Amino acid sequence: MTRLLFVCSGNTCRSPMAAAQARLIAAELASSVAVASAGLSATNGEEATGHAQLVTTQMGGSLVEHRSVQLDESLLAIADLVLTMTASQRDAVSKRWPEYAGRVMTLGESSGLDVDVEDPFGGSIEDYEYTSRQLTRLLRAAWTTIGRAGS
Repeated sequence: MTRLLFVCSGNTCRSPMAAAQARLIAAELASSVAVASAGLSATNGEEATGHAQLVTTQMGGSLVEHRSVQLDESLLAIADLVLTMTASQRDAVSKRWPEYAGRVMTLGESSGLDVDVEDPFGGSIEDYEYTSRQLTRLLRAAWTTIGRAGS
């Protein structure tokens, strides 16, 4: 089983949306993947934003029970692959926890497209829909990399 950790800033938009989509893709492809998410500057216990919840529900997932989690070493220690939303987040994780740097890459890098996922926080529903489409595209492209991480 591959243990996957998505990381963004506040853990209320991008990383929980990515985690929800990864769960849907794993179910569709009968992949053995455990998924979690966290934020570099998260306040523990926050709900996903309303727009993130709505967009995730529209694509068949759910963030109703999601609560934000601050990234810490215990989460990194059990992850086979840590996927950040941006290069600066990747660099921050690798700098703070260099012993896990080999497990950390951006979602864009893992997909071969090497793009950052923009933060829709505070934006319109259209911004969240764009982010959702981008996450789906990147996750599908990255699925081979994700599957190899737990091997």
